[in-house]
Amino acid sequence: MLPDRYLIAGLDALSRAHRTPTWQLEDFKDGHRGAGLIAGYFLARDGLLEPQAETALMRALDAEWMARPLVAPMVDEPCAPSELSTLLAVAAACVGSTQGEVHHTIFLAAALKALAHRPDLITSTRIAGLCRMEAVYRLAAAPVVPPATAFDAAAFSSLVLERFCAAAQAYAGRVQNFTGHVLTFGSAVVDLHDLGYDALARQAEVGFHGYAASALLAQQGPFAMPPKTDPPARTIALGQAAFWESQPAGRLEATLAHSLKYSAALLTLLARSRDPAVEARSRALAYLILD
Repeated sequence: MLPDRYLIAGLDALSRAHRTPTWQLEDFKDGHRGAGLIAGYFLARDGLLEPQAETALMRALDAEWMARPLVAPMVDEPCAPSELSTLLAVAAACVGSTQGEVHHTIFLAAALKALAHRPDLITSTRIAGLCRMEAVYRLAAAPVVPPATAFDAAAFSSLVLERFCAAAQAYAGRVQNFTGHVLTFGSAVVDLHDLGYDALARQAEVGFHGYAASALLAQQGPFAMPPKTDPPARTIALGQAAFWESQPAGRLEATLAHSLKYSAALLTLLARSRDPAVEARSRALAYLILD
């Protein structure tokens, strides 16, 4: 398992990611770095990596992010658990939009997962920063009507993988940004349910379905991804040391943590799914977003 310093660094990075209540590119990048650190921590904690893969991941995290001021220790503060409700209230006004934004759910789920694991990290400064981060993504949207049927984590995970496969094939020969975010958004929905934030998670489900549909439509529209030469097809052993040891220096930063977050989301969803056919297709198409 990775030491908790990586979890704390990721949470602190998210708390600092939006220093002003407006959208700034560098803040947006910092949010990705923070969510990436948290994703890496839980990849190891959830037993999805071989021990040698954990060593290779720690080496990359240390080299690329752990020396940045972004993850410097926060000022020492008393725990303030009651302030978590403030963040949840802000989130409830942001999550669920079908208008195409995903990071208001992905970053939020990462932060809530970290705080659930280490509730002693709930402090006034962190909550204030996370609220600023979340409010940046507030979108005017129609009231969200949550799904009527009960949530089934295995069935939903399989559905996310199906949407991933559809997007990966639709974007063959193009940049696969939409495809990868189908995975990270879907995994965030599962995390919110696992954490017990059922109302928020049901809202997030609505947003996921809207995003998955718009991702496929976007290949034809004004946000169509540019052409890209696809790498040779290969099966990637995501949890094994060979994959993580083969990553070139600077890969995490070069992909804005997406190589790590896509891997974490895919492995998490594969572990929850109970559909061997879609799992096999997903493994076979992973090279399109990870090479």
